[in-house]
Order: sequence, then structure tokens, then C-alpha cells
Amino acid sequence: MKRLLIGLAIGFAIGFIAILLSSRRNSAGETTIGRLLADAVDTGLQAATIHERRLWKDFRMRQAAAQAEQGRTARDGRIAESE
Repeated sequence: MKRLLIGLAIGFAIGFIAILLSSRRNSAGETTIGRLLADAVDTGLQAATIHERRLWKDFRMRQAAAQAEQGRTARDGRIAESE
């Protein structure tokens, strides 16, 4: 199993280097694979930002609901004590 993984890693590295060396360059001098990787990273960062905003929104909603529940409990407690 270990020999298989080592062979796969070596084959992957050789294939990756061959693709990088044979890839065409555009007029700006960057490779199409480099541009593809940069676009993928940008898209990933945008998705992470959107996800983080959703998480913060959910957190704030839960926090507001918990504070409202605490306020309701505190008011109910005061009413019961005064009766």
C-alpha cells in the first residue's frame, strides 16, 4: 500500500510539472493554469466570505432571541414576585 501511494505521488508530481511546462502563456505572460488556479482561489475566498457573513447573521439572530428570552423570563419573575 505504501509503495502504491509513493508511486501515485511521484506520478502526480511528474504530471503536474509536465502540464506546467507545456501549458500555453497568454499575452500577459501568465499560464492558463496559473490563471485557473488564481480564479479558483478567488472564488473560494468569496464563498468563504459569504459563508462567514451567514454564520454571523445566524449568530446575531440567536443571540437576540436568547436576550429576548432572558428579558421575558426576568419580567415574568418580577410579576410573580409582586403578586
